[in-house]
Amino acid sequence: MRKRHSVRSFRSLEIGSAAADILDGYIDGINKEYGVSLRLVTGEPKAFGGLISKIGTFKNVHSYFIVAAPKDKEFEAGYCGELALLKAAELGINSCWVGMTYSKGFVRAEGADKIFAVIALGYGDNNGIPHDSKPIEKLCSCRGEPQWFMRGMEGAMLAPTAMNRQKFFFRWDGRQVTAQAGAGVGTVLDLGIAVCHFELASGHKVVRA
Repeated sequence: MRKRHSVRSFRSLEIGSAAADILDGYIDGINKEYGVSLRLVTGEPKAFGGLISKIGTFKNVHSYFIVAAPKDKEFEAGYCGELALLKAAELGINSCWVGMTYSKGFVRAEGADKIFAVIALGYGDNNGIPHDSKPIEKLCSCRGEPQWFMRGMEGAMLAPTAMNRQKFFFRWDGRQVTAQAGAGVGTVLDLGIAVCHFELASGHKVVRA
């Protein structure tokens, strides 16, 4: 989690069938557990080709996750998309969350599901750089919280969010952790990503406020 950073420029090396099979099996389990519709696409350069590659400063994106879910599962889409991204990172695959700058004519959801985002995948020209973060006191109530809560916040602060805006807030009331999204488009998706990081780092579940 700490070593993973956003990457937009990839080498021409394709994701092999062994890694693809592992990812397909992993997201199949996620889809069944959370009721989302993540899908891995490999060997398909058109979604990030042409003008899109220049606008989004992408290079050699031939594989990606489609992060789709029923319209009322934006939070779950973010949570599960980040689980899939971190699984890819375990396999040495770099990535980047993408909300807008992909060719929608080549990326389609199944049935009535909504595409909340796409995650570009590949083997990076580099491993990216850490993003800046807001001070922790802007992201949680942090007065005497237990150490595991602070570990969770360290994880949440590493979570990628749209334009690095970090519009989320965590609270510990002595019984449970709650997390709330701020106002704006895509903030619920971002909250799902941040909660994923918090839970993995802390070992404690979060209730969405």
